[in-house]
Amino acid sequence: MPLPPHAADWMNRAEIDYIGPFVKAWAAFNAWFRHASAEAQERAMLDWVKGQPNPVRRDILALLRNENDTAEAQALKLAISDLQIRLDGIHFEVTRKGVNEQISLRSVCIAPKHFNRERIERSGYEYKAEKIAGGNIQITVTSRNGSVKFQHMQVQ
Repeated sequence: MPLPPHAADWMNRAEIDYIGPFVKAWAAFNAWFRHASAEAQERAMLDWVKGQPNPVRRDILALLRNENDTAEAQALKLAISDLQIRLDGIHFEVTRKGVNEQISLRSVCIAPKHFNRERIERSGYEYKAEKIAGGNIQITVTSRNGSVKFQHMQVQ
């Protein structure tokens, strides 16, 4: 039996409330998290999590090892490969200052208009990007003792 017109109109106007259930789930999770960690500050709670054994991570890493040739490991590796292929196929077109650029989830242009050099130190490593002859950008990661851990040249 079809709905009367006024009922159909109200059905079309109805919206699902996602915010309420989300907030309730978040509050329940936060209460559990605070109780399980026995900490009151969020930073201390996160540090507690980092110190806990992680069987999921351990099991996933075992499946990703090259020497693991089980059916379960092969299925996971294939699923990751399929995901990467699908993500590579997604492209976004953005317009900046009247110029259309296409970006993907694999590569992004890092050549700002007036870029010459940028250097950051973090966790004992130096991350450096600099424009070199010909307009190319050289990216280098160097450890504290001066050994080069990674180097990449991006063409213009």
